Amino acid sequence: MVAPALPLPAPQPFDESALDAAAAALDGEESLLLLGGDALGEETLEIAGRIAARTGCKLLAEWANARHERGAGRVFVNRVPYPIDAALKVLAGFKRIVLVGDRAPIGFFPIPASLRTHPRGCRDQFARPRGHGSGRRTRGALDALAAVIARAIPEDGIVVDESVTSGRGFSPATKRAARHTWLNNCGGSIGYGMPLAIGCAIACPDRKVLGLIGDGSAMYTVQALWTMAREALDITVLIFANQSKT
Repeated sequence: MVAPALPLPAPQPFDESALDAAAAALDGEESLLLLGGDALGEETLEIAGRIAARTGCKLLAEWANARHERGAGRVFVNRVPYPIDAALKVLAGFKRIVLVGDRAPIGFFPIPASLRTHPRGCRDQFARPRGHGSGRRTRGALDALAAVIARAIPEDGIVVDESVTSGRGFSPATKRAARHTWLNNCGGSIGYGMPLAIGCAIACPDRKVLGLIGDGSAMYTVQALWTMAREALDITVLIFANQSKT
């Protein structure tokens, strides 16, 4: 017996004043439209692309997104980098940030002085519905691997990304891959990737699943490989054995 679906909460009225403030803030390359949450679906990305083309603003997404529709023909949105120093560098030139489905960017595991990743003096505008690389040789190898992954992503595939360290630079390299859904962990735990891949394969048996898993993450739920094999699930798992503690 299948349990009935839980009712979805009704959306709250949209704040028109926030919309007006956001529209006024998006003016030129010193403005950033930062997307997250439900704003990374195909339809919303198309709207964001049109806004960027009209206003000249830049587009970025937060680092961790539960679901991001990507691939050839879709509006490409790169992510704010995970390391704090890199995030500060990327965001340094913006004077105005408009948030859609997102929150003001902060660093993960930050030291207090580095908690904010957006530049000092940047005026935040909120427009939302209420309601290791370890050196040059390693980086080069990962760049080459990213190109292989881009070619291997199947049409309408699901990519479960828990590559943590090794996969930090995969986003630009995979932007022209076949259309796919990219899933990230939005918290700080590790070990969710392979169980999530199982859930995706069961929920969407007509879609191929690719799991990009760090070796540390795989250690926590390695038993998931047994489940994948026993249930003959259409999942490909790539484990990055970087043997690093960073």
